[in-house]
Amino acid sequence: MKTNKLFLIAALLGTVLAGCQKVSEIQNPEEKPENNQTWTLKVLATKDVDTRALYYEGDTMKPYWQNGEEVSVLFDGEKIGTLTVTSESQTTPATPATLEGTVTADGLSEGAELTLLFPGRPDDAWTYLGQTGVLPEPYDYAIAALQVASLDAATQTINVSSESVRFANQQSIYRFSFKVGGEGNGIPVKSFIVASEAGKLVRSRAYENSAWTSVKGNLFVNTTSATAPYLMSIRNENTGADRYTFSVVGSNNELYIGEKALTGVINGKFYNATVSVTQKTFTTGTGSIESADDVL
Repeated sequence: MKTNKLFLIAALLGTVLAGCQKVSEIQNPEEKPENNQTWTLKVLATKDVDTRALYYEGDTMKPYWQNGEEVSVLFDGEKIGTLTVTSESQTTPATPATLEGTVTADGLSEGAELTLLFPGRPDDAWTYLGQTGVLPEPYDYAIAALQVASLDAATQTINVSSESVRFANQQSIYRFSFKVGGEGNGIPVKSFIVASEAGKLVRSRAYENSAWTSVKGNLFVNTTSATAPYLMSIRNENTGADRYTFSVVGSNNELYIGEKALTGVINGKFYNATVSVTQKTFTTGTGSIESADDVL
């Protein structure tokens, strides 16, 4: 009888120990990477001479980074974080500069392709609407590609395949002066519209079906300065010869018409452009034109 009791106690103990072991295994599973992990990303960024041209001196635009500017990080077209620009100089424009920040994403792995988009606008938009004829403005978009070399789980850091990345501008900056008959000083204007003969001026862009797609149409500027010239960011997806036509509203609501022929369109440049315009007269009707929106 005593022997049977010992066997029964041993069996019960084995059951309890086995139960404890199962609970322990459940409470301490094998560690696995969590979804939507946050990683630190740091990279040195440079800009081509013909790109990122918001630093204006005389008749030239110079590429630079300004402290505090932001760059969006995209993975498969989705924004996963923001990098902030820092440079050794805290007061003057500089290039190159360091971009640093954090990203949060699921599915990052060695070899993953990231896209860096400047500027990192608060509304995450890529649009050429709403320009006012002066820079800096958030319409000078530039893109760089970045490949993940490895992920350091211990420090939560993304190691990249290159020490630096180079941004390429996605449009050109135009410095427009509107002159009556092409002579004299540039006239002050309230607003102007730019149309393209080829019809490929871009109004906005979005990432859809694994590619960037563009919405095209006329562009307009409602100026905030009475002084010419006027700066404008234009992306034209026609690569051949083209012709721009302009409808210009003067400071006293006069309407001017002009055009400019282009032998070839190249994005990522800076152009000084004098546009010869002719004033249109109205013999009948009443009313006035207040802004570019009124003559779209």
